Amino acid sequence: MQVWVFLLWGIASLMACWSFSLMVRWGSELVARKRKRLVSMRTNRSFWLAPLLMLVCLGASIFAGYMAYSIEKRYSYQSTSSVSVVGICGGVLGVFAIFILIWAFVGDRSCGRIRCPKCWYDMSDTEGLKCPECGQTAKNTDQFLSVRRPKWAFVLTPMFLLLGGYGIAMNERVADNGYLAMMPNWVMLASWESLPESWLTTNPASLAYRIDDGLISRDAYLKLAEDIVDQMLVSKEYRWDPTRHLILQTVFQSHNSWYGGRPVHHEIWVPSENKLDHLLVASANDVIDAILAENPSLDELHILDLANTRYWYYEDIYSLSRSWILTAQKSSFYNLPISNRHTVIRPNHLNSFLHNALGELRIRAEQIDLIQILQNDDEQSKSRAIQLLIDTGAMRSYIDQLFELGLSVRIDKLEDITLCHAHAVAQSSDERKSAEFLMLAEMIENDDVNERAYVLKLLYPLSYLCSSEDELVRESRRTLIQRISEIAILDTRYPTTSRANIRIDQMANAMVSRFDAVGEFAFPILRANLLDDTLSLSTDDLYKWNNYILSDERIENWLLHFGNLVDSTDSKVRLWVIENLPEQTGTPFDEQLDRIVNQMMNDKDEDVVDEAVTKQGKRYSYRPNP
Repeated sequence: MQVWVFLLWGIASLMACWSFSLMVRWGSELVARKRKRLVSMRTNRSFWLAPLLMLVCLGASIFAGYMAYSIEKRYSYQSTSSVSVVGICGGVLGVFAIFILIWAFVGDRSCGRIRCPKCWYDMSDTEGLKCPECGQTAKNTDQFLSVRRPKWAFVLTPMFLLLGGYGIAMNERVADNGYLAMMPNWVMLASWESLPESWLTTNPASLAYRIDDGLISRDAYLKLAEDIVDQMLVSKEYRWDPTRHLILQTVFQSHNSWYGGRPVHHEIWVPSENKLDHLLVASANDVIDAILAENPSLDELHILDLANTRYWYYEDIYSLSRSWILTAQKSSFYNLPISNRHTVIRPNHLNSFLHNALGELRIRAEQIDLIQILQNDDEQSKSRAIQLLIDTGAMRSYIDQLFELGLSVRIDKLEDITLCHAHAVAQSSDERKSAEFLMLAEMIENDDVNERAYVLKLLYPLSYLCSSEDELVRESRRTLIQRISEIAILDTRYPTTSRANIRIDQMANAMVSRFDAVGEFAFPILRANLLDDTLSLSTDDLYKWNNYILSDERIENWLLHFGNLVDSTDSKVRLWVIENLPEQTGTPFDEQLDRIVNQMMNDKDEDVVDEAVTKQGKRYSYRPNP
């Protein structure tokens, strides 16, 4: 197949050269006839057949080149995406420009013909130095033999070279992204407001993709982002324009790269003069107006619809400005010296920044009838209302109503309610948090299966939202987990309001594992289940959730509950012990853990011995160098 490809490319090149040769000779004859030369070098028939033959050769060249490209693209095992029609045309223009340049330098030599040096009139039968055609008087007879060089060729040559070079330079981008890639960046930046939306966002060669791929300079796209933010602050229409959202999001993501839980860039770029805070407040006001409107307009419906049509690659301006502010805060935290990082940044820390920025809207946000929205399952307003009440800190005012609502609906409808309830608790004072945890512990003690289900569903968002260091809160939370580990973990009933196939003990299992980072309550349950098969406890996920949070206290509790099981007569128990033995080294308990591994390496069960050898290798691989 490659032979045919090379043959076709050769035919295309030959036809192109022949067409060019015919064009040059025909053009020379045409100029000569206009100058009324005495001796014609071509017959009339040849003169008129030349342009026809020239077009035939040019068409044959284009057809052969297209066939070669198509065959290679279809049958070659190598990628041909780097070849495009634009690149081919650029190469042809470049070669054509070189031919014209050579012709311009070689020129039309006299070959003994006597011609006027200005109009090139044939003066072989004219006496004297003056041309009867144009009146030009030559200085001497040598000028009659000068080379005729077309001046227009020196103008066309650089133009063709520039166009050909640009086509070759754009070849790969056009092949990968389409013909839009030929548009220069400065043209797109200067006229982006008048371009089609696909040219700005979705096309692989669009403005957003160019920013994301680093094809546009940082100063250029940051200036564009600043201008878009200025427009949004002035106009509500611009503020909710999806095209502007996508461009801003692309700029944001280009400076929002994280690796290993840390920001790649030392500083997240944000618009100047607190414009992002003002944009957040303005967009939040728009959302509140849309939610509170009795008969929302088309623009207000558009604002609500954007919240329900979000994809992974798209955020509206409220969500984007919110993410931007939080990311900047996280970045500034991680750029602090390690000695100044007294705490780990948590969701409640980030929420406090939003509460400060949107504090002036808290009273307006409290006018939203959240309970009505949740009861009616109003998807159009629900996500917006929940997010605004969380961000403004107004969710706390609904804490009692959310509790009552949560007990009256099916468990598979509780996700939004428990999320709101958890945020309401997190926004409350430490005294209220402590009271809530104690009330939830009392609900676990009750024999109402639906109340237990609600408590366990509520604890999922609470596990990462409520991180108070207050001793009273910690003690009440510990009381709740203790009740779950003692009571709910043994409850194998299904909630009567549930359509999901999940039991109370399975939910309790997950919650104990989330809250019990040191194994205070989880390890006794696991030990009981290991030693007594008749209990049939659901402990599949109880151990692995916090298996990698290997604090000294957790390792100590592990040794307390499982260290003496190495002498168990049940080989399955011994195998579980060696499989789940902590691998972390450099702790005060290394000697005890190594002693357990060595004992297991001499076990009579081959599976236990193999696992012990593997565990020893893992522990030594993690052991720090002295």
